[in-house]
Amino acid sequence: MAYTLFFLFLLLGIFFYFLFKIRTFIVRDRASSAELEANLTMLHLEMQKQHGQKQATETEPALADSKKRWGYPPKKSTVIVGVSAGDEAPENWNFAIRLHVEAESYLGAGLYKSLEKRVATLPGIDKCLFREKELLLLRSSAFTEEIVVELFWREFLHAAEVAQIQVRRGG
Repeated sequence: MAYTLFFLFLLLGIFFYFLFKIRTFIVRDRASSAELEANLTMLHLEMQKQHGQKQATETEPALADSKKRWGYPPKKSTVIVGVSAGDEAPENWNFAIRLHVEAESYLGAGLYKSLEKRVATLPGIDKCLFREKELLLLRSSAFTEEIVVELFWREFLHAAEVAQIQVRRGG
């Protein structure tokens, strides 16, 4: 009986040890993904500079202006200017999130476009699509309006963090 209890506690200890290690790995992996994305962007920019190509976009002045005005992290009420729930014709979207006109320039075009894919891959989000530059349509049968907005906001802040890292590194 004593050996059985000892063996049981030993197995539980091993189980919780590995559970903690996996949790630590996931948290560390998620935290480093923003830095990895920024490093890849910086590597791409350095490669362009080495080949004599200059990357200049029309949104660079607006990007600097919106970053200064909004600060980091931006306020949710500044970025999200409206949310509507209900069926959006013709594809029966559950939610529509209207973003500020300068949200794209705040993140940069690449990070802004990546929001659609990032939000679409979240558990509980069935489909996601930018109908216009500032209108994000979502379909979710699992979540309420508040949860969908929070999920989107979390992804926006993650993208803003990547943009902030790029600015600090001179990109």
